[in-house]
Amino acid sequence: MASFSSCHSALRAEPRRDLKQATRHPLWYFADGNCIFWVDNVLFNLHRFILTSHSAVFRALFELPPPTQRGIHGKRSVFGEMCVVEGTDDKHPIALSGVVVSDFEAFLTILYLPVYETDPGLSLDQWVSILELSSRWDFASIRMHAISKLEITPSDTLNPILRLSLALKYDLSGRSWLVRPLTSIVTRKEPLTCQDASILGLNMTVLIARAREEVRSVFEVDEEWCNSCERCGKTSLLEEDDVEEVIMEVFGFTAAEISQPEQV
Repeated sequence: MASFSSCHSALRAEPRRDLKQATRHPLWYFADGNCIFWVDNVLFNLHRFILTSHSAVFRALFELPPPTQRGIHGKRSVFGEMCVVEGTDDKHPIALSGVVVSDFEAFLTILYLPVYETDPGLSLDQWVSILELSSRWDFASIRMHAISKLEITPSDTLNPILRLSLALKYDLSGRSWLVRPLTSIVTRKEPLTCQDASILGLNMTVLIARAREEVRSVFEVDEEWCNSCERCGKTSLLEEDDVEEVIMEVFGFTAAEISQPEQV
């Protein structure tokens, strides 16, 4: 059984604020719900069974034994002389920190779908929010569903820089998350911008710059390149497979790492 500190780290309680202004969500406050959450002064009444059946984090949280002393925060709180279980009523909700209402709404849309393959028409930002929350709370099946949706998102919607940043942040592996976006970035005509570097971080930016230099070095040794490179925007005479070899070497990827299926 998970310890209180380990599961509570994924569900950090916010400092208590005045609950008098809290309002019930018009859709996600179920009359038959049995677990109340507080997000940005909005109350959500959800079903514990649905949460625990999909998430090891929530399952561990609700399986914790009752506190033996006053002053324990997180799963239970002290009210007067009684120990009141958090989440049982509007006065004692479970506060979710670092979560905004719109992200939580998108996450619940997927959580409560009868079949994940049903397309709820969510935006890119909403799918990223679902990936964030499902990763944080260990909803493995929802995380995989979000990854599959983002993986097939066109590059004009999810550009290579953003795709690579998601791979780095959420530990995504495979050719579509690493090699392909890196190939696009390394061979593109435009240099990296300050915004790109801010998104990707210093280490990744340095490695990309090194790979770009190695790919562009072909120009230094081959004098018979055609003007079509100017028209099509290519900056290297290397074939795609050759560029991938450079990327594999510079970034230290192994063939097994690139070819392995996505892990949760």
